[in-house]
Amino acid sequence: MKFRKNLGLIGSGLFLLYALTCIPNSIDLNKKLAPLKEKFIEHALTKDFKVIPKRGYNSISYGGKLEEIIIKRNRILNRDYGFTLPWLVSGDYSTGPFTPSVNPISKLPVLCYNPFHTIE
Repeated sequence: MKFRKNLGLIGSGLFLLYALTCIPNSIDLNKKLAPLKEKFIEHALTKDFKVIPKRGYNSISYGGKLEEIIIKRNRILNRDYGFTLPWLVSGDYSTGPFTPSVNPISKLPVLCYNPFHTIE
């Protein structure tokens, strides 16, 4: 029983050390992706879009512009060992015409999972 407790303490300590060493890279990666995230949000909320009816739901098309931003984001994340939750645009028909909004998940920070990688 004592062995399991010690093993749990060692594992928890190692995980905490790993998480603390990832923080500086995560901060740098968030700074690097901030302009892309702002561009995504600004484009989603202000640019023209087309609503494409689909069975059970509607899809929104910005003519590939948001996809270009996402591709740039994914390249940076792959190169710098980062991950994030999806950047999403949703909308509301309840107030009349479709009104796009950026999903709050899109505003969560990016995490870098390699503490030994240098963010350029």
